[in-house]
Amino acid sequence: MQLTSFIDSLLIAGNVTVEGSLSLISEHDDRKCLKLLQRFYDEDILHMAAKPPAFDKHGALWAARHMYFSLQLTVIREITEDEIRQTLLAFNTPITPAAIYSADLVLRHLPQVFNLAKGLAPSDIMVTMMGETAVKWPFSSIGIKLVGEADEIVILSHPSLRIEYADRIIRAKDIKRVNNKNRESIAEALGDYATVLWPEFHELLSNTNTCTSTATILP
Repeated sequence: MQLTSFIDSLLIAGNVTVEGSLSLISEHDDRKCLKLLQRFYDEDILHMAAKPPAFDKHGALWAARHMYFSLQLTVIREITEDEIRQTLLAFNTPITPAAIYSADLVLRHLPQVFNLAKGLAPSDIMVTMMGETAVKWPFSSIGIKLVGEADEIVILSHPSLRIEYADRIIRAKDIKRVNNKNRESIAEALGDYATVLWPEFHELLSNTNTCTSTATILP
């Protein structure tokens, strides 16, 4: 049960042992891993604001497999780009609030894996592909400089995800992630403490408001 033990170590201990060769994942291992992810979901939702999205088995298992192979492929150097792309399959169903949150149970570790890959080989195909994943899954990729514009509509339209997303941006002080769409939710989360908790954001917000006011009074 390589996948299950990998995810168990990642979620519980925060560190993993990566094998030196790609391993097939059995259906039995998939089922065991899903039970583990369901249990972790049940614990994680206790810390979410508002009503969290439901558990999405497809999103959770896809993310587990994606992270499992991403780490292996980062370490294994003798695999071709075609083999990598055939192994790291894209998510093939709509990205719903449930899929975002369920995938995030594992994908929240993407920034650390991305930094590892970037440190080993900055121009490697794995860095490129993880960057693509970061754009597609912005809820889980805070701290990664995005190459491309992320679609945050589903995140910002769901109360629980919207609050958590703002909190993550604030905790990471990822000013590059602030944009016109999420600025309001970040300001709401900071409240009257923006100048203390995140002075850089307060300055950005003040400058934005000044520009807006100036544009309004001009003939």
